[in-house]
Amino acid sequence: MEKNIFSSWNFSKTRRYLVFTLFLITGQSGLFSFASGNFTAADDPVVITITPDANQFKVFGESDPSFTFTYEPSLEDGDEFTGSPGRSPGEDVGIYDFTLGDLSAGANYELVLDPASPSFEILPLEVTITPLSGQSKVYGSADPEFDFTHSP
Repeated sequence: MEKNIFSSWNFSKTRRYLVFTLFLITGQSGLFSFASGNFTAADDPVVITITPDANQFKVFGESDPSFTFTYEPSLEDGDEFTGSPGRSPGEDVGIYDFTLGDLSAGANYELVLDPASPSFEILPLEVTITPLSGQSKVYGSADPEFDFTHSP
């Protein structure tokens, strides 16, 4: 008995499926039989690692900038990101961790934040104080309230 097996398969790295078609042809003394079947297996979403770009910051009191990032591996042709990365809450001067925010690439992808991601920093606001001219004090007397302007 002679057996021939022919198979074909189609796999997309991000489309969450694998289709495998198996054709089995057997022959004996001129008699042939044919069998085929499809096997479809769900695949886990492709893991995309998001790495926020380094040196992203703002000055205290400003709005957050649009956060930029790189990612690996690439998305399938036609797929794209929606939303944007975020950061941990807070508005005081300091260091904040990046988050995935509402960033998404769809159901075929699982986004993860690079554990070695840089941080986001809120820097102090530089304020310039300028005393008004013509203010004075007599030695031994109490300090008056001094007037000044500031910028910003």
